[in-house]
Amino acid sequence: MMTTLTGHKRGITSFSFSPDGKIIASGGKDGIVKLWQRNGTLIANLTGHQGWVNSISFSPDNKTIAVGTEQGTAKLWKANGTPIHTLTGHTGRWCYKC
Repeated sequence: MMTTLTGHKRGITSFSFSPDGKIIASGGKDGIVKLWQRNGTLIANLTGHQGWVNSISFSPDNKTIAVGTEQGTAKLWKANGTPIHTLTGHTGRWCYKC
């Protein structure tokens, strides 16, 4: 069965499966991470990122999601969409075609 996930307002820049395969995370140039069930049902929108999302990673126990942005910030989230912490102090920003 193929499922198409739609909902980002700009291009998708990052994509990740949870270790147990039950959750899919997509991140985009709209600065939003969307959490989906495998059947395509939207679970949560993780918002408040500075710049577009360029990396998403689940912890091995599926309980935490780390999100990095092109502005050099990172956020930690609970897998249910609750924010945990913003990591600051990175210098510079990710640059494509610098």
